[in-house]
Amino acid sequence: MTFHDRARFPRGFHCASRNVGLKPEARDLTLFASDVDAAAAAVFTRNQFPGAPIILGRETLKGGVLRAIIANSKVSNVATGERGVQNARRMAAAAAGELGTDAGKVLVSSTGVIGVQLPVEKIEAGVRGMKADLQDDRRLQQPGNGRPEPGEEGSPGRRGFLVNGVRAELCEQRASLRRGQARYLARIEN
Repeated sequence: MTFHDRARFPRGFHCASRNVGLKPEARDLTLFASDVDAAAAAVFTRNQFPGAPIILGRETLKGGVLRAIIANSKVSNVATGERGVQNARRMAAAAAGELGTDAGKVLVSSTGVIGVQLPVEKIEAGVRGMKADLQDDRRLQQPGNGRPEPGEEGSPGRRGFLVNGVRAELCEQRASLRRGQARYLARIEN
């Protein structure tokens, strides 16, 4: 199996990010979308007290198919009880409505402060129009040492995941398998 030297976004996948008011200025909402339903899997924490996105994500991934991932930074939606789970559902429904898909095919992720209720109304309002912003994101990994080039702040997906100066890693590799088949493996980790 061989891999590309540099990670690329798989064909048919797109990304957008914007500020929806969770942070004062920086981008705080990211939307990853696939043109078609995509086979999906995830590894979740084994913590006995998972956050709302994990609770909903385990349910969502039982179907093994996703069309999108929506992620916010600044508020983790952890230790928020049943209201947090409902907010995560609303976040998935907002992304699904924008993309014209089912909320059960949208994975929700949140990172940031623990124990604060997610201001989901800002996300619901902010996701409107993001479909028009979706783009092929070919700059998943910065050249060389992983730092942006001068004047380059990185890919939209990467910018939307920044939390307290910590950068998310987005990776995709194309594996060439037997008989010329190609499989794409994508990973987002924070």
